[in-house]
Amino acid sequence: MIRPIHKLFVLIWGVLFLLLSCPSPVKSLDEEDYVPEFNAFYLSPSINGSISDVVIGDIDEDSVVLVVPGSGSSNTWFCPSFDTDAATVMVGNQEQRSGESWLDFSDPVEYTLISAGGISSTVTVEIIFSGIWQYSYMLGGAQSPQLGIINGMYPYFVYESGLMGGYYYDSLNSYWDYLDTSYYTFGSGSYPYLGAAEYGNTVFVIAYESASMWLEPYSWSYGLWSSSWGSYGLSGSISDINVYTRDSYQPYISYINTADNSYPEMVFFNTGSDNNGRLMGYAPIEYRSATSLMASVSYSGIYAATTYQDDSDTIYLYRFDEGYEYWYSETTLAVSGALVEGLFYDQEDNSLELAVSVQNSDDPSKTDLTFYRFEFNSYSWEHQPYDLTLSVVQGSEIQIVQGEDSFLVATDQYCYELIQDYWVELGGGPYISTPALSFSVSYGENNRIYVGYETASDLYIYYLER
Repeated sequence: MIRPIHKLFVLIWGVLFLLLSCPSPVKSLDEEDYVPEFNAFYLSPSINGSISDVVIGDIDEDSVVLVVPGSGSSNTWFCPSFDTDAATVMVGNQEQRSGESWLDFSDPVEYTLISAGGISSTVTVEIIFSGIWQYSYMLGGAQSPQLGIINGMYPYFVYESGLMGGYYYDSLNSYWDYLDTSYYTFGSGSYPYLGAAEYGNTVFVIAYESASMWLEPYSWSYGLWSSSWGSYGLSGSISDINVYTRDSYQPYISYINTADNSYPEMVFFNTGSDNNGRLMGYAPIEYRSATSLMASVSYSGIYAATTYQDDSDTIYLYRFDEGYEYWYSETTLAVSGALVEGLFYDQEDNSLELAVSVQNSDDPSKTDLTFYRFEFNSYSWEHQPYDLTLSVVQGSEIQIVQGEDSFLVATDQYCYELIQDYWVELGGGPYISTPALSFSVSYGENNRIYVGYETASDLYIYYLER
């Protein structure tokens, strides 16, 4: 007969035997099927003498982005420090050690992270150089710079200096040359606004003064510039003026007619006939007082986005019917207190990208720039994951330029570029120490970015050396 205490003893030993003889249901970290990753990735100035401050990488699921001040033309070799739960870190067939291994980051580098259990993951690490603003040209007494690029090769700028003129950059000879050897003046020759748009070898310059809008198209032919002009009469002052084109024949201008109840309007010039302007739709886009207006012009459609004084919580999107010459409402987007800052068509995705600004909720001296995408296939709006806070009050001039895979955003002191959904402050700081009176930004040749700005006495052109 087994006594109760002996029964308990046997039972305990039996349970222990089963637990010890069976595989453990709980694995250690080294044996688990986990995917290794970087917990931290950074560049230390104590190791990397070319930087003065710690550069911390922005870690996503399978990528790390580091923004390094200065230009990559002088140095692309760095020794990163990192923290990871991987047992082994490899680049190619070379094991990497934190704070010890040097690599060339002139191109993105693929790291392979391997756990103790043999599970691996690939993380792409990219270093983006914020660049250095380099002096390019200065023009005394000039105002209202507008920049662009001709034929994808020649940066240009137009300006107002009592007379309207312009220069383009001769890349072969490395100097700025006259856009036209003879200047044209309209009326007094002093313009509250000067704008430009280009297509191929044609540059459309739009000048506005008092109650008139003037067109000056330049055409490049055999190394010479030729031009002719047209005009469009207005009832008075206008604001929010922007110039667009989709070919070398017709420029389009959107504006708010402040002399006529602040109605939103668009005009086009037909350079194939008399060059003179004509109101699109023969009427305002809508008979309501607008607070902001931007348009998108392409062969996929002409669209306009507006906000109104009587409805500060809604953005209205319109489409122009070119057959019937009529504006009709496409859709709306609810964004409280927003102003439209940009509208761009993406042919590849069949979508519109809309940029709007709202006052920063924590600091009224700052503005939040937000992007939305309207998908025509699903007929819906989607908020994009790249908001940007700008150090200007809402309503200040903001210029947005669309690149092939990115956007440029400029204010009166700073310029930013969107790279892989990550905003980079170009030049690592302001392109001018005090706010510019007027400014313009554009992509240029060889992946350069140009900025032109006006001071109290002169006009300056700088480019970004990456």
